[in-house]
Amino acid sequence: MRKIFNISSAGGTATLWLSNLLNSHPNIVCFHGMRENPFLGDGTSLVSGRFFPGLLELRRLTGDMMSFGAVHSFYGPDGKALVTEAGGSHKFMIRNPFTRLHSLFTHHYRDFLGYSVEAGQNVYALAADRGHVLERTQIETREFTSAEAKFQTLCNEVVRTDVENLDSSADDECLLFEKMVSNRDYALFHLTDLLGGEREFLEQALAERMSTKENAHSAVGSLSDDEIFELWPETFRLMFATEMARHDPELAGVIARYEGIGYGFPQSYYRWASTFQPGPG
Repeated sequence: MRKIFNISSAGGTATLWLSNLLNSHPNIVCFHGMRENPFLGDGTSLVSGRFFPGLLELRRLTGDMMSFGAVHSFYGPDGKALVTEAGGSHKFMIRNPFTRLHSLFTHHYRDFLGYSVEAGQNVYALAADRGHVLERTQIETREFTSAEAKFQTLCNEVVRTDVENLDSSADDECLLFEKMVSNRDYALFHLTDLLGGEREFLEQALAERMSTKENAHSAVGSLSDDEIFELWPETFRLMFATEMARHDPELAGVIARYEGIGYGFPQSYYRWASTFQPGPG
């Protein structure tokens, strides 16, 4: 089994489910979203350059018996470089950006409201009715409501991290969320490669946990990416396209990156984007 490992993801890709699965192994410690020093308890950020050597030190202190890793902690090329320099393995998790942003915003907005959103409820119409999302024709960051600012932050984290991961990683380092949570053979292959073995453990763990994953996001509903984009208010469409334009003003380069791993963009997006002009945001 490998000494240390890292799975890069900005969230919304079943990272907690995956971390719990790995932690069910008696000789694996997988930290989830760990970016603060746990020994200080004062919110002091971890220094990424010391994190993975620190995992190696934890392994030494536990008699070289344990494999230490992280999911949803350090992202992109920096995370990959750091873990590989320390002799570990690296993967990154990605998801259809429309369903991912829909899942993330739905859960964040539910927490903002303080109560659950019913399965299938149009969360964007709810936000608009409550004045939490305003209809805009251009993006001005100083005017954002709290809900709008959250969606913009999510767009930034998702698109930026996806582009960085796709540009810096090999094809066999890419984990497709949709297959990881539904195709046991696919998940088994990639996790065995990540850990450097442990096939028997992974077969059992996946058999026990994969059946429960499908219900984990029941409040989100099973909307297609086309349906999600049609539901997005104009403000959210502008935010998403503006974030894409940061990496390629013509948008085609970012779309090609997603299409290269099998994610097609909905026709409703292409129709809308044909008149999109990047603004000052």
